[in-house]
Amino acid sequence: MTLIVKDGIRIRSGPGRPLPLRQRSAAVPPFWRPAGDGERTRVSEHLLAQWILVLSAKNIPFLLTHRGGRRLIYVPPMAEGIARHEIAGYNAEPALRIHPPTPPARRDIPPAVLFFVLLLGWHGICAGWWGFPGLAPLTHHEWIRLGALDVYRTRTLHEWYRTVTALSLHADSLHLFSNIAAGSLFLTLLRLRTGFGIGLLLTILGGVLGNVCDVLYRPLPFSSVGFSTAIFACLGLLSSIQALQEGRQGRRRALLPLGAGAGLFAMLGTEGERTDYAAHLFGMAAGLSLGYAYHRLLPHARPPARIQLPAAAGVALLFILAWHLALG
Repeated sequence: MTLIVKDGIRIRSGPGRPLPLRQRSAAVPPFWRPAGDGERTRVSEHLLAQWILVLSAKNIPFLLTHRGGRRLIYVPPMAEGIARHEIAGYNAEPALRIHPPTPPARRDIPPAVLFFVLLLGWHGICAGWWGFPGLAPLTHHEWIRLGALDVYRTRTLHEWYRTVTALSLHADSLHLFSNIAAGSLFLTLLRLRTGFGIGLLLTILGGVLGNVCDVLYRPLPFSSVGFSTAIFACLGLLSSIQALQEGRQGRRRALLPLGAGAGLFAMLGTEGERTDYAAHLFGMAAGLSLGYAYHRLLPHARPPARIQLPAAAGVALLFILAWHLALG
């Protein structure tokens, strides 16, 4: 790079890359150097403003002049190298540039919340809070009688649809809202790994399998209701899938999700005098088994998005069919 000064005209040139003539402003000391990235002679006003911010942040002295409708930056000779270095470093880091703010991302309602809103709406029908066209106005006790997991009627009279209908019934509002609080969390976490449709389908299947095992285990004069069996199936699914994924990096890492799942089961699944401990345990075991099967089928990928909606629709059809049989 050479510098030629002649009649107030400064000419900077390099091998095969001559720069245009530029008249120096009288306000600029004679030995100060133009600052830039060494590549471009004309830059936008926006980029020039960013260079000014860079020099200011690094406490590099500079002068800003106007010449021929353009703004130019000059720095002392001793600071020319560091100024070019900082400006070049800024240009090489796109993440540091100031961009106009992007509009906030649209936040949709989580699908798990929508599902539990529907469950709340169904509880309102069963509790007599509101009616629904086409359904007979039954009392809460009558709904419980028709759909509860009655061991005698399920095992002896083969009313196996009760393993599904019992998941949609709750003894009271406290029972319902406690299940909604825990279920929304677990189902949302499971959705991140499986997608909502598949996660919901696996959760319901785990709850149904847990109820089937409970019917086979319990004595005849026994009855229960509630979505909690499916919630612990969801917890088992989460623990199993996460443990198998972590197990690729060592067996010890696989124990952490299983231990966390066991701790949550001990904290949430054994509270209350009227708690069906066996159903919770069977639901957890069913979830662990389904999680293992899911991981064997899809060890490295989530199910495609195109099957999520049909899977969720399958859950709705399962409940509709079960209640059709119960009311028939």
